[in-house]
Amino acid sequence: MAADSSGRGYDISQWYDSKPVKIGWLAILGIGVFWVLYQRAFGYSHGLDSMTPEFDSVWMGLWRFNILANAVFFAVTIGWIWVTRDRNLANLDHKLELKRYFYWMGWLVCYIWGVYYAGSYTLEQDAAWHQVIIRDTSFTAS
Repeated sequence: MAADSSGRGYDISQWYDSKPVKIGWLAILGIGVFWVLYQRAFGYSHGLDSMTPEFDSVWMGLWRFNILANAVFFAVTIGWIWVTRDRNLANLDHKLELKRYFYWMGWLVCYIWGVYYAGSYTLEQDAAWHQVIIRDTSFTAS
């Protein structure tokens, strides 16, 4: 077994590669930064009231793009997984199998990061819950 230049005595690239996780994490971070900047650029100038015409042109356009992008990403990902799958799993090398487990864990990390980011920013930071709580009704003291 040939030693690599790091002095470990083994080649870690045979069973571990962190590049896909880094690319996925940075892609999700880039989408999140774009989303924040888009909201800050158009939230105050066009408002967030769903009954205005500006809401349809600014926010619904982004929503339509999001739905289309999710459908395309899903179709491309499933197609890529189907086409590149291994058809001889009985003879799979152990190091390659371990590498695939690390890839799977990397995808899981990226998914959890995306759900956490979307849930923590978009649900808590828009203050929609606050509008319901502070409104004066016949049940609250005036």
